[in-house]
Amino acid sequence: MRKIISISRLIVVSLLVLWAVSPLAVATADQKLQYSCSAQVYEAFENARLDAFTKETGISIDLFVASSNSCVYRVMQDMTDIASSTRAIYQRHKDHGLVEIPFCKDPLAVITHKATIVNNLSGPKSTA
Repeated sequence: MRKIISISRLIVVSLLVLWAVSPLAVATADQKLQYSCSAQVYEAFENARLDAFTKETGISIDLFVASSNSCVYRVMQDMTDIASSTRAIYQRHKDHGLVEIPFCKDPLAVITHKATIVNNLSGPKSTA
């Protein structure tokens, strides 16, 4: 249970950090952050964390739940702003411009579109 809470906090923090550092992520009240989430990640944190993110930032989230591979594909096809995955991305994804940001010891990563710049996600930024 404690592990799930820790993962949930990291996901919320990562969404906040990515939103804060991304020039493309500047959103108004009528815009939504497109988030593709693997089913395993969704099971770990469900909608409570997304609601907390929306409450804190004022940005609503358009959630798409699928397999990790589908979520990565959606980032590659510009169908989503951010994705979470329980698997690392392949070199071909990196060659396409995707950036993988692992932030815990479990196999879980935040994947951003090549236009979403994140220089560092560690230390106090990645813990809640």
